[in-house]
Amino acid sequence: MAWLIWPDLSDPKIGPCPEPCQHRDCAEMRSPDYAKCNRCGQDLKAGERFYFEDRRPAHASEVEAALEGAS
Repeated sequence: MAWLIWPDLSDPKIGPCPEPCQHRDCAEMRSPDYAKCNRCGQDLKAGERFYFEDRRPAHASEVEAALEGAS
């Protein structure tokens, strides 16, 4: 399992297309819930480590704590 770094979605080079489009990724990024952690519900911030769980982002610290508690 590899963690990723949450991007700065306000950067036009990284975030969704500036104009309406049909890209699934852009539609997901425009959703107000897209940046919410799958575990705690708080927003992920640019530069934070995260994992994907069921196609939803989760703070790396939350996932790692759960894995440590399970062992």
